[in-house]
Amino acid sequence: MQSKLIIMKTLNFLVIVGLFLIQCVFSLSLNAQNMLLVRQYGKLKNAKFFVGSYIDFKYFDRAGEVRRASGIINVINEETIIINYTEEYEIEDIKTIFVSRKLLVTAEEIAIIAGGGFLALTGINNLISKENNQLTPTSLSIAGSSVALGFATIPLNKKRFHLHKKDKFMWEVLIP
Repeated sequence: MQSKLIIMKTLNFLVIVGLFLIQCVFSLSLNAQNMLLVRQYGKLKNAKFFVGSYIDFKYFDRAGEVRRASGIINVINEETIIINYTEEYEIEDIKTIFVSRKLLVTAEEIAIIAGGGFLALTGINNLISKENNQLTPTSLSIAGSSVALGFATIPLNKKRFHLHKKDKFMWEVLIP
C-alpha cells in the first residue's frame, strides 16, 4: 500500500513538473518579439530596445528639421517604430538615440543628497552642541562641492548613439 502511495506521489510530481516545463516552453515562444539593436563598431556594448522599452531620440522631420521625441515603444517593424500608440517614425530618420547611464544617474543623486544632508547635519549638530551657531566655511565648501559635483555630472548621464554617422554606428531590427 505504501509503495502505491509513493508511486502516485512521484507520478503527480512528474506531471506537475512536465506541465510547468510545457508552459515555460510555450510562454517563451509566444513572447518572442522584434528588437531594435544599435551598436557602435569596435565596441562590445549595444543598446537594445524592445516593445515596452522607453526610447529618447532626435530625428529629422519631413521638413528636414531636427526634433526630439521620447516615449514607450509599442511596435517595432523592419523600417519604422511606433511610440505612444500615435507617433510613427522611420528608423532611417533617427539622428541620435540617448541611452541613460544608470550608474551616473545614481551617483549624481547620491552626491546632491549627500551635500544637502551634510549641510543639514552640520547645522543640526551646531544647534545641539551650542558651541557655534554658524556654519563654518569648511562645511559649506564640502557640502557645496558635493552638490556641484552632482549637478556637473548631469550632462554625462546620457550616452549618445549618433546613427547619422554611418561609419561609427549601425542599427538593425531583429525579427524572430
